[in-house]
Amino acid sequence: PAQAADAAPRRSTVPDLRDPRFGIERETLKLVLQHPMAIGRTSADIGANDFTHPTYRAVWERVAAAGGAASGQNDPGWVSKVREGVTDPAVSSAISALAVEPIPASKEIDAPYVAHHLFRLQELTALRRIDEVKSRLQRTNPVEHETEFNRMFGELAALEQHRRTLREKIVGSGA
Repeated sequence: PAQAADAAPRRSTVPDLRDPRFGIERETLKLVLQHPMAIGRTSADIGANDFTHPTYRAVWERVAAAGGAASGQNDPGWVSKVREGVTDPAVSSAISALAVEPIPASKEIDAPYVAHHLFRLQELTALRRIDEVKSRLQRTNPVEHETEFNRMFGELAALEQHRRTLREKIVGSGA
């Protein structure tokens, strides 16, 4: 009986790519693959850590390995270049899907639309970091570990300011 349980197919531990919590990651990658000229160098502040889904993170790493979104400008083989060397079928499939999946038709792919996605992606990363620091701060005794507590408190204040700045940019983008 124990062997039968081991032989049973296991559910994948990788979350569904279409899970709403990964929506901004998905939409940003669609822009990067389909409209690299609109993204251009504005994606310089984006990194693999901005993507929480492992497949989307791997897609971003392939984009970076291909020279970043700016390298895709005026390159008809951009998506093929990103897919080059991919050994994971899930990543290859995601690149193919993201490269052709429609972007909401009511949206013009302009600077404010792109900025909204990039700033929102960064804001979500800042919010995750804020939660991590708050959690560590709550577990740190400010009397026994004053220096560490003060350092984390300063980091938290800086992250909160960064998040507010990103929020203002999101609102200012008008998208």
